[in-house]
Amino acid sequence: MRRPIVPGLLAALVLLAPGARAAEEVVTATLTVADGQAVVEVTVAPGWHVNAHDPRDDFLVPTTLTILPPDGMRASEVVYAEPVERRLAFGGDRPLRLYAGHVRFTARLEGTPAAGAAPLRAALRYQACNDSRCLPPRTLELVARGERLSSPAGALTTGPVETRVRDWIEGSGYALTFLWVALLGLALNLTPCVYPLISVTVAFFGGATGAAGRPVVRALAYVLRRSSGQPCSPPSRSC
Repeated sequence: MRRPIVPGLLAALVLLAPGARAAEEVVTATLTVADGQAVVEVTVAPGWHVNAHDPRDDFLVPTTLTILPPDGMRASEVVYAEPVERRLAFGGDRPLRLYAGHVRFTARLEGTPAAGAAPLRAALRYQACNDSRCLPPRTLELVARGERLSSPAGALTTGPVETRVRDWIEGSGYALTFLWVALLGLALNLTPCVYPLISVTVAFFGGATGAAGRPVVRALAYVLRRSSGQPCSPPSRSC
């Protein structure tokens, strides 16, 4: 009496296998990094749909994307695609907000991944339905492929030095920052490479012949040119 149970179980598994395979293929998604963003491309099979991230009814399972950045990075709020509104048989006259076909979700990435950090990952949770039935909710685990996170083009990367400089400017203001930089510039004149040449520079402009005030004009032109990064030495007449 026990032998017929085995063929019955095998038959049940065969009947359930196509449905399980169909559930796997209803929704596919890929995670890539492009232009400093995490990009999730979602494809829903024809005849199927998933609920929007903000469905109108509480009993509907929303589509949610969770970005899991590596250590040293952070992800901004996910930007979801605009859902479509469609009336379905079980929804009555009220249109439902849903995604169908091909949609894209994005999130801006900021920071620099730590050495040896895990790759960028994401979790996409959804419930796929057609006009007559819904499959159980699923969560797709995604791993990034494509552009390397070590140098994401367009990503907002900030190092410790940049952060300290930015915080100083924001806290002190541009006027105080400019004054502080000017004082540092004057202090550089006391270094062994510059200080001995001060007397040479003063003697050059002070001993120049010509109309009154011309040494001052030359000295000003010299300072402006050096400030702009152009090479110039006092003996040069190009100044």
